[in-house]
Amino acid sequence: MRFRLKSQTRKSIGPATTWRSRSSRNRRDAVNPPADFRPEGFFMPGKFRGKADDGVEKYDGAGRLYPGGVRLKKIRSILLSPPGRRCGNLVFAVLVLAVFWYARNLRNAEIAAPAPETSPNILSTSPKYDRIAGFGGPVPARIVLDSASGKIDRIEFPPNAEDPEYWRQVLASGVFDRYRNLTPAEAAALPIDVVTGATFSSRAAQETIRERLAEAAALPPPVRPSIRWNRTDAAVILLLLGNLYWFFRPLRGRYRQIQLTANLFLLGFLAHGGLSLAQVAGWVRSSPHWTLSVPLLLFSAVILLALARGKNFYCSGVCPFGCAQELTAKLGRAVGVPQRPGSFRFGSRLRRIVLGATVLALVCGIPFLPYEPFPAFAPGASWWMILSAFLLVALSLFRPRLWCRWFCSCGALLDFFCRTDLKPKPLDGGTKMNFERVVILALLLLLALALIRPGGAAASGGGTPVEPERRPDVLEVIHSRKSVRAYTKEPVTLPELETLVRAGFAAPTGANAQPWAFIIVTDRAKLDALAEVMPYGKMLKSAPGAVVVCGVSSQFRTGEAREMWVQDCSAATENILLAAEGTGLGAVWLGVFPYRERSAGVASVLGLPDDIIPFSIVSVGRPTGVEKPKDKYRPERIFLQQWGLPYPVK
Repeated sequence: MRFRLKSQTRKSIGPATTWRSRSSRNRRDAVNPPADFRPEGFFMPGKFRGKADDGVEKYDGAGRLYPGGVRLKKIRSILLSPPGRRCGNLVFAVLVLAVFWYARNLRNAEIAAPAPETSPNILSTSPKYDRIAGFGGPVPARIVLDSASGKIDRIEFPPNAEDPEYWRQVLASGVFDRYRNLTPAEAAALPIDVVTGATFSSRAAQETIRERLAEAAALPPPVRPSIRWNRTDAAVILLLLGNLYWFFRPLRGRYRQIQLTANLFLLGFLAHGGLSLAQVAGWVRSSPHWTLSVPLLLFSAVILLALARGKNFYCSGVCPFGCAQELTAKLGRAVGVPQRPGSFRFGSRLRRIVLGATVLALVCGIPFLPYEPFPAFAPGASWWMILSAFLLVALSLFRPRLWCRWFCSCGALLDFFCRTDLKPKPLDGGTKMNFERVVILALLLLLALALIRPGGAAASGGGTPVEPERRPDVLEVIHSRKSVRAYTKEPVTLPELETLVRAGFAAPTGANAQPWAFIIVTDRAKLDALAEVMPYGKMLKSAPGAVVVCGVSSQFRTGEAREMWVQDCSAATENILLAAEGTGLGAVWLGVFPYRERSAGVASVLGLPDDIIPFSIVSVGRPTGVEKPKDKYRPERIFLQQWGLPYPVK
């Protein structure tokens, strides 16, 4: 209950005072309230607020002046107005972001900082070049150089904030393959080759790599344009300005259809500039490393317009996927398809639940699951993404805007800034909170419980802290190496075998001749055939793979150093054995050279030309654990300074 003193001044306070009582439903007057009655005000309990009818400051029952009553009333009216309530939603969203940033800092503090790269063959772009942002944020990379030639061997990309579907298109395009086998200076001079449909991501990755390579080659940093917009972006901005005008002056009939078609093809298929929850999550994760783009400007404009006018500008006719659904629904009505516009009872809440789950995953550091159909507009989208988008659009023939009404969590996020609760219901002296605030408050409560748990569960993304993977020490690998001839039935993948071959390439070689070649064998028939020609190679019949080390006679040195190829291939074979032990695989060395019969049999099975000499076969599989390392240490065979002088063993 709220009370106002109708007439009571410093000069006249008498028994004829009239009181006015107001509630949210009715108003009534009460004359001469009881002396022991103490009304509670909204702002200051136990005080009478406002001014008297003649404009004189009023007093409370104890004769004390209550200053600023009108000023507080004006502030209250501003806060409870629709724009004020929408700004309150914005403050609430900022609170959620603050909690996310706090949790992210806790996670980063718990995760041990990686040791700096001490190898000169690895060039890391982070954190120095994190200022170069793609669509969602920085695109860090690790450039691995060949230790012998100094040329680029491969480029690796740690996890980043780019949209997973678009980033998959960038990797599948092969744009980074052109850097291989080039020196840093040559690669830094390559022009930028953007990937259609993922322009920002591909450009940022290449600019990051190019600047890091320029630094490694002691070249001046390449000039980056301050604004990277093209004609398509300019056309999209003009279209968005037109949509803003039509938002205040809505179009009807065929003009509305023209507007929807233009938004669908220009904003969807040509510019790929629609909004999605994955993009918003990427912006939040990569803050403050943002780049100016059309989607970011569009999102900012939509939020500002929602706060000012309380309407969802984007979902009303700008969203390309929404335009496709509305055009499909219009087509269905034109051809007489029966439509059922009735909505699912909990459809609107379903998309809010998805939004709340996304906020929780974002705060806890869980990767975002790409379920939205918006990447279907980009070329090279996966077949399941295109199929799901097609089915949702086709269902709009029977239920208009099915995705928008039931599943679009991005629309639920934008609607959150438009809600005002103009008619609050009394609930124990307050107002009833809307559904979004209840969900987000529950998420914040869960996060607070996770943060105060012993061990800092939120710091590692929930549950117990994850221990970093321990890699075996090099001496531990050497002393644990053993010849493994018994394998499980679990297969060995080609990438695992390639890892072993890379270790073989890293072996020392005289005069850098590199007189070797490697053959990866996983074919069951060839493995069985090799087992037949190798007298001690019966384990090949159960091995899932093998690596054959060969000598290339055209790369042999001349003169007395010709036979050095045997030492080089031996070092390569040993590297493969150590790499297998270090990666959890089991391997055994099968000697082929210098036995002519074995060499002829292996050459026949693998189709080797005359200038290729099979040197050894490394049988690879997953060990059963039967074999154990042997202690071969013999201190009596260690001499000091010269033969015959024993080494003092402690």
